[in-house]
Amino acid sequence: MSRLECIYLMNIGLYLSSPKDVLLFIQINKTCSRAIQSLKKNPVLFFKYSKQDYREKALVTTKTIRIYPNIETLGIELQTLRFCSKEIFRIKNYQIIAKGVLEEIDFINLEKIQSRIVWYKGNSEGINNKMNNLRSMILTDCIHLKRIICSVQFLRKLEKVQIRCEKREACDVISMVENLYQDVMVIVKQASKDLKGRVSICGCGVLGNGKDLINLLDESHYYQFNEKALKLKNIKIIQSLYLPLNLSFHGTHELNDEINADLTVLTNLTRLQLLYIQGIINLPKTLQVFIVKSSNIQISNIQSCSLKSLVIERSTCPFPFSLPSTITSLHLSDIQIQTISNFDELPLIDLSLINCRSQNSLNLPTTLRSLELDSCPFPININDEVNVLILDNFNIISQFHFPHSLTRLELGSAREFTPELSRCHLKDLKLFDCENVPLSLIPVSVTSFGIYDSLHLPKKLDLCDFFFTSIEISLCPTIQSISFPSSICSIYLESCRGLTSINLSNSLQLTQLSLVDCTSLTRLNNIPTSVQSLYFSKCHSLTEIKDLDQLPLLPQFIKDKCHKIFSCNIEKDGQSFSCSQSEQ
Repeated sequence: MSRLECIYLMNIGLYLSSPKDVLLFIQINKTCSRAIQSLKKNPVLFFKYSKQDYREKALVTTKTIRIYPNIETLGIELQTLRFCSKEIFRIKNYQIIAKGVLEEIDFINLEKIQSRIVWYKGNSEGINNKMNNLRSMILTDCIHLKRIICSVQFLRKLEKVQIRCEKREACDVISMVENLYQDVMVIVKQASKDLKGRVSICGCGVLGNGKDLINLLDESHYYQFNEKALKLKNIKIIQSLYLPLNLSFHGTHELNDEINADLTVLTNLTRLQLLYIQGIINLPKTLQVFIVKSSNIQISNIQSCSLKSLVIERSTCPFPFSLPSTITSLHLSDIQIQTISNFDELPLIDLSLINCRSQNSLNLPTTLRSLELDSCPFPININDEVNVLILDNFNIISQFHFPHSLTRLELGSAREFTPELSRCHLKDLKLFDCENVPLSLIPVSVTSFGIYDSLHLPKKLDLCDFFFTSIEISLCPTIQSISFPSSICSIYLESCRGLTSINLSNSLQLTQLSLVDCTSLTRLNNIPTSVQSLYFSKCHSLTEIKDLDQLPLLPQFIKDKCHKIFSCNIEKDGQSFSCSQSEQ
């Protein structure tokens, strides 16, 4: 078969619209069959996507036939990719493997792919270059880097880029990408630490091979230094070597001599963390996230920062001071609220107050959507726009006014409840260490329910009258039996050591069941046929799972440290699952 014939037949295959069409096409002759097979990488069985056809033996036994709208991975030669219909790239399930980067590709169409594009050069079996969701790219060949950057505008949307290059290419590679992306990692082969003094690293992180770490730019990574690094000469060295986005300075547990630190030279810094630091701190204007823990500091220019998030825990500062109007997230612990002079005016969206004090009642901003209160004894007026509310050690719960827009509520250590709770339109309710939980007050609108660390639940817990789709119950040793509602889809039970019976006969929509450390449970009956995932861990007394082999949709079955469950390996109709034998 000539190359032209192969390309022609592969393109015909691209327009086949059903598994039956593919089956007929490959039966024409061996040439057609080879053309279809040349399109495929990483086979995926049909029954996962096309239930009406999975019982056809021809599709199940070969395990190599696929149809493009129904697969996760499509392997295709680059020459053929140029002739593909534009409709191909609008299907979200596609993951395309294209060999080589020397040919022109219609990148505008590739932008529509919402899965993965994998690049590699030549016939190498190891695929090192990956572009995930067109937001992350890894390149091992920089020959065509300049052409790609200049000609493909949508690549500017990439959030993360990793480039591997030779030491001699490092300067050129960095100069090409330093102004294009915010987060670029350049891995230099056979690099030495002196490279950091010869390469201009602007907006790039550079990583040498082996243990020679030169510089690593990572939005989630904090460079950590002790308090001596806050001296001006050391700050300048940090800036010249690392251009850090995130910095963390840690002192000793006992506050030392005061430090006068000027961080305004850190022109790239967006996140700063101080722990056990004492002194005067001048912040850079670029700072967006500021975390202060167990420190005694004086901040002179916080109003000039573009601050979005502030965390102050167990720290003292010369107050009052005002915060910038850009801040939307505030976490305060163990401080006096009145120390923030413009608290009422802040456009806060998320607010957390833990063990705070206030001389007067607190009025919250109308922009607030998420509120956490822990051990705050003063009155608080909550606006009706709050969606998420977390209350812990809040002693006046019986007199509390719940916002009308509330959809998620977490209560901790509540000793009494108000009937107003039942009138909320909650979707998510979590109860932690709450005594005498009145199930009758749970709103009928709740779909996700969790109860944790409760010693006062009834022995027989009947939840059949609710409309829960997801349930989590943990550290509730008094429960002996549970009945679940017909709407339940996901169940997670942990450390319910008195539990001996689970009634699932009415739970016909259940898809996930997880049991952890339920040491008294010996038998599991009536598992619904809808279950797709089972997980058992530390259920030492569990000896029998009845009719497990009758579950038609069970692709995942995991057991860990359940010594009395016999090891299983079931295979039928092309499906398989096994019990992991990780007993220790």
